[in-house]
Amino acid sequence: MRKKSAVRKNCSYNILKQLVEREQFLWNVNTYIEDAEKAGHDECKKAMEELRENALEDAETLKEIVEKRAKQGEL
Repeated sequence: MRKKSAVRKNCSYNILKQLVEREQFLWNVNTYIEDAEKAGHDECKKAMEELRENALEDAETLKEIVEKRAKQGEL
C-alpha cells in the first residue's frame, strides 16, 4: 500500500499533467478549426469547436484545483 504523501504527489502530478494536455490542445485547436473551415468540413469544424469549449471548461476546473492544492501546501 502506498503512503499518503506518495498518493498526494501522484494526484498532483495527474492534475498538472491533465492541465498541460488541455492547454496544449487549446494552443493548437484554432488551427484545426481554421483547417476544417478552409476545407469546407462543417462537421469537423463544429466538433473541434465543441472540443475547444470542453477543454476550456476542463482547464478552468483543473486550474481551480491546482490553486486550492497550492494554498493548502499539497502540490
